[in-house]
Amino acid sequence: DDVVESIHSVPPDWVIVGGESGQGARPMEVGWIEDIVAQCVAAEVPVFVKQMGTVWSQSTGSRTPKGDDPAEWPESIRLRQCPEDITPALAVSP
Repeated sequence: DDVVESIHSVPPDWVIVGGESGQGARPMEVGWIEDIVAQCVAAEVPVFVKQMGTVWSQSTGSRTPKGDDPAEWPESIRLRQCPEDITPALAVSP
């Protein structure tokens, strides 16, 4: 499904996206995140890219097991936005 269609029918307050982590994590295509980020930006919906996931981390030699260092990601998806009514420190889980 197209995220933009969902956003226009019932606008979300926030979109959090990322690859799966841990044993049994499935592959994630960077293009999927790029597409979701672009749709959110176009619709003016805050988007938080949490991590790239275990499979991405292992395949790229990431410094972190979950691929959660934005400095290693394509610049186009280095977004960690929060809705105005959420404190950024509360939005990030340990």
